[in-house]
Amino acid sequence: MDTNRKENLLAAPEPLLLSRREVDELYELLEVLFEAFESLNIPYILIGGSLLGAIRSKSILFNDDDIDIAIIDDRLSSNHEWDDTNDDGTVYDRLKQYLPDLLNQSADQRNMKQQYDVTFTHKKTTHVTYMYQIRPWIGCDRVRSSADPRVWIDIFVLKKYDTLDSLKEIISIKQNGEAQTADYVENILTTMRSTNSSSRLDDIFPLYHYDNRKAIELWPKEFFLSIELFPLHKSLSFGPLNKVSGPCIPIRALRRWFGDDCFTHYYKADAHVRGKKQRKDEYLSWDQCVKLPLTDEMYMPLQHSKRNGACTVHTREILMEYLDSQETVELSSFEHNTLSSVDLLPSHIRRNHTDIELGHPSIHSEITRSRTFVANQELKEQMKWFGSAIRRHMNDSPDLPIFDQALRDIMGRYCATSSIWILLNIVFLALMSFISNSINRTPHCKSS
Repeated sequence: MDTNRKENLLAAPEPLLLSRREVDELYELLEVLFEAFESLNIPYILIGGSLLGAIRSKSILFNDDDIDIAIIDDRLSSNHEWDDTNDDGTVYDRLKQYLPDLLNQSADQRNMKQQYDVTFTHKKTTHVTYMYQIRPWIGCDRVRSSADPRVWIDIFVLKKYDTLDSLKEIISIKQNGEAQTADYVENILTTMRSTNSSSRLDDIFPLYHYDNRKAIELWPKEFFLSIELFPLHKSLSFGPLNKVSGPCIPIRALRRWFGDDCFTHYYKADAHVRGKKQRKDEYLSWDQCVKLPLTDEMYMPLQHSKRNGACTVHTREILMEYLDSQETVELSSFEHNTLSSVDLLPSHIRRNHTDIELGHPSIHSEITRSRTFVANQELKEQMKWFGSAIRRHMNDSPDLPIFDQALRDIMGRYCATSSIWILLNIVFLALMSFISNSINRTPHCKSS
């Protein structure tokens, strides 16, 4: 283990509910899933506590024990980059049809690599298989690895609901086909309405929410407006993984889901049982656990013990600076939208609509400074990634990432600038050589 990786592991908090080996296996499994999603052209995002971890610590949360991702099951209009024009049905249908084969291929590649390593290192390895379970419980699908089947990744499905009535159709029917009580439906809608300063829940539709009644019941606040979700941003770091996909407006959504203090406090549970039954029809939610303030070390990424992290330096101060800038940018995203930008704002920055004049010069200057900050941070992250990629290349690591267009542009500008300076130096040296030769060839007059 190199010195930098060892220092980062020691600085980060110890996972409360996982072993280091389990953390490593979750990252390995997540990378396999991301590759499968890219191959199938399936739009996905981190969601729930995993999205919070990507923002707060750029990794799995130290108090979490699984990873939550969501695919967006929708035939989107042609102005979206993943416009679906094939005949494979919905995005979710495509996932169920092709994911098992892709997981088998990835498992075979991993086993071949392990067999190759055994030849030279003589380390004992086990044969690995990946298991895709369709709705092992009603809320989501699940993927496990035989290398450590005690941990898993939950795959949720986000569905677009154009109207309040379309959402009611889902939550009003039990699994056995019987109708839910009016109080049950109203409790879910009341919780959703509590996130909106407007008294009319209809005002926030259309929105994206889970595709099944149980998931909506357990996490009614975990929905996205279209403007919060699209366009997806592949700019998140998550442990050793870079360019992970997330919503374009994550901060506002996270504060709505977990509360305004989700970046300064955490919930401590004896066991994270998201989706596991405690007693019949009872589930443990985060707000039933003990809430404690975060210490400085808890903002450090929880890294893979055998791979370099995508982000190695992260502190409370860096996060708070990012949050200030990002929330200003998120406010600006509503500038040309017909929805009220105030209705779903976190309470700590909710103001009267008359106070948010996005056309005001001071607001525009603040937005410009925020966008510049975000652009600079992205450039820094790209250069950090480039440096780590070169270090892995020097160590003959097989997992050197493919250069993306943005990094190629950066390298191109750097090389172009360097080439110009080299050419200027060559011209200068040639000129000096010519002048020197001319002086040497000039005949000298003999003194009488």
